[in-house]
Amino acid sequence: MSTELRKDYLFERWSVIAFKRKARPMDFKTDHSTNNKKCFFCPGNEEEETRIGQIPKKGPWKIRWIHNKYPAISVESQGKSINSLFYKQKPGYGFHEVIIETPVHGQSIHELPLKDFVLVMKVYQERFIELSKRKGIKYVVLFKNHGPKAGASLAHEHAQVVAQTIIPSYVKAKLDLIKGKKCPYCKILNLEKKTNRLVFEDEHFVSFTPFSPRFAHEVWLMPKKHIKSYSNLNNEELVSMAKMLKKILKKMSKLSDSFNFTFFNSPSKGDLHFHIEIFPRTSTWAGYEFQTGDYILSTPPEESARFYRNG
Repeated sequence: MSTELRKDYLFERWSVIAFKRKARPMDFKTDHSTNNKKCFFCPGNEEEETRIGQIPKKGPWKIRWIHNKYPAISVESQGKSINSLFYKQKPGYGFHEVIIETPVHGQSIHELPLKDFVLVMKVYQERFIELSKRKGIKYVVLFKNHGPKAGASLAHEHAQVVAQTIIPSYVKAKLDLIKGKKCPYCKILNLEKKTNRLVFEDEHFVSFTPFSPRFAHEVWLMPKKHIKSYSNLNNEELVSMAKMLKKILKKMSKLSDSFNFTFFNSPSKGDLHFHIEIFPRTSTWAGYEFQTGDYILSTPPEESARFYRNG
């Protein structure tokens, strides 16, 4: 067998599992050189005007959250609104924050002691809840870019939170597909628990490699209980999630120096099952992916799950 075509659980998109592509010669190498410029995320170099909060509140900090100095959207955004057949425009109003997860330059998040990793997840949750309450905000995007191929512009470990006045198109598409139905994600996680794509399972959470992934070694992490939002996780559930996520990221670090993870939450009027999608950037999307909206991978998800369980 050299190729399989696999359809996504819900979306009309396909993944091409091309086993032979593992043997392709690769002429290009990633430049892993680091920028030696002054790091403003490091202790002693902080720009105090951007600070929102930190832990502990006084003295040397362990976690710090700040206004993004170069925000994608801003409370200062101005401009006119347009709503016509082909042209829709509105001011890019919102809030864009950065969570600096460690004071140690070069330390990866999975290297944090578990209690500090849990504390980071709690700060994520607190910022998510706080920004969700702001007037006019319809959705809060919580994500992490780690490494050069994942879109991180700074090497110092950090995550980002963007509170915006629109619901992202991918989230809307998920909501449209499940509208009026009994939650398909509840069914999916219960099915995947019984397959060789299962990665980890505990009392509260399940992680698995999706049947039709976009990236090799992609992992999803879901609460067993139907929970709509990260804000609804209790302390026990959050600790469970943190333990599993930390274990996945530690194993993932053996695959690539770059990864992304994104937190999917339901808007207030929706019923989307909260979940995290995690993917190492082991490959680059190219012409086929942009032309078709489908994805070519060389590693089947069953093999990826075995790596996470045993790697």
